[in-house]
Order: sequence, then structure tokens, then C-alpha cells
Amino acid sequence: MESLSNAAVRADYTAVRDPDHLACLESIDAPVRLLVAARVGPVRLIDNLGAAPPAIN
Repeated sequence: MESLSNAAVRADYTAVRDPDHLACLESIDAPVRLLVAARVGPVRLIDNLGAAPPAIN
């Protein structure tokens, strides 16, 4: 069995979007939704994650 470190990983898409409407953003100054789809060998993985920009002091 091929280990994950040797598996071919190919990103289909990545995106940073508005968390409520998934609209495109011009800047990141509030919480966002990170979207990704990738292929690991023959398997397509799709996921999303809420994230916030770091605080600026």
C-alpha cells in the first residue's frame, strides 16, 4: 500500500470566500471561509474551514 507521503496530491481548486454568501472577496479583514478540493491518487477530497485574519495591534 502506498503511503500518503508518496501519494500524488493535486489541488483542483482553493478559494477564500465570504462565510455567509460564498461571494468573492476584495480584501480579508473579517472572518472568511477557506474552500479546497484536491485529489489524492484516485480519491477527490472536498473540505472547508472557517478562519479569521490575525489581529493587528
